[in-house]
Amino acid sequence: MSAAEDYARRYERFVAGDTFASCGMHFRIVEGKKKPGDLRLDWYADRAWRPVTFEPLFYMTDFFHENEERLFPPPQYKGGEYVMKALRRAVNHGYVAAWRYVELEKKYKSPDDQLPFGDAS
Repeated sequence: MSAAEDYARRYERFVAGDTFASCGMHFRIVEGKKKPGDLRLDWYADRAWRPVTFEPLFYMTDFFHENEERLFPPPQYKGGEYVMKALRRAVNHGYVAAWRYVELEKKYKSPDDQLPFGDAS
């Protein structure tokens, strides 16, 4: 497989028409307008579908990073790096794999470098 084919396969996990719900929030993927192949993520808020912008993504990332730093401060713990590692895992392996990994960490109550199956970043 060429590098271009590998790149395309890695970044084609989502298609227009996909839907997702979590924590009472509903999301959908629709065709975007920037150029052919563009996709847009919408969420249902205030009784209407609205595009998700980077602002709430950055807000949540900033919040979770800060909270992990407060609860599990480095150098004894991973702090915010735990969030960053989980985000990298989602990009590299998909959000489902990243979420399952977080759930396994909770189950084993162990940092990811001590899980019985090793680090998945």
